[in-house]
Amino acid sequence: MISTNSIILTVIAFYIITSYLIFYNVHSRIEKVIDEEFHIPQGLAYCNFNFSAWDPKITTLPGLYILSTIILGPLRLCSTFWLRFVNYIVGVINLCLLIILFGGFNKNANERQRLSALLSGFNLAILPPLFFFTNLYYTDVVSLMFIILLMVFNKQNKHGLASFCGLLSVIARQTNIIWVAMMSGDYILRQFYRWCIKTKPNRKLLDRISKEDVQSLRMDNLWDLLNPSMGVSLWEIKQHTQL
Repeated sequence: MISTNSIILTVIAFYIITSYLIFYNVHSRIEKVIDEEFHIPQGLAYCNFNFSAWDPKITTLPGLYILSTIILGPLRLCSTFWLRFVNYIVGVINLCLLIILFGGFNKNANERQRLSALLSGFNLAILPPLFFFTNLYYTDVVSLMFIILLMVFNKQNKHGLASFCGLLSVIARQTNIIWVAMMSGDYILRQFYRWCIKTKPNRKLLDRISKEDVQSLRMDNLWDLLNPSMGVSLWEIKQHTQL
């Protein structure tokens, strides 16, 4: 019988090969797509260590260009193909990170859970709005990589690394500050939960926390889809302290 690890590795290999064929076809047929008119010249300038050049029409921070410079600059691989290739590689990394985030490599999970994690990660990796940008030189794919790393390290309670990845995500795309704030709120609530379990604070204070108050934290259930612990932490505090 084929092992779950073999299935996961086969799917990753399929993604790598198929994505590269699509990537190469896109690159050979399309010179520039919309904002690549600004991103590619800026990436080439940084790749050639010209850090004084900056296009004022660019509204994002230089995280993508700095990462490209670190990877390509020392190798002298400064061209449109290689700049786009960075996003192709990051797209493969994102697939692996999504599988990790959902528990695909969790040895304590059963086979069904791991295959479900694989399917979820693969579905997100080929999501059209995301997969489209793995073939181009845009900030979206690199930005997502740092956000997923933030979530993975936060889930593993490696908060120093999570904070660093959060900083990198903002440098890649400043709107990621919203994700950093959400993950920070999640961390604060979990720490508050642990403190309540350990110290059992004043019951009158906890009695003021109603289920409706907790529901109001759920931001129209958006966060429930991303991290359920945000919405239920305060409710769990009350339930545990009544034991």
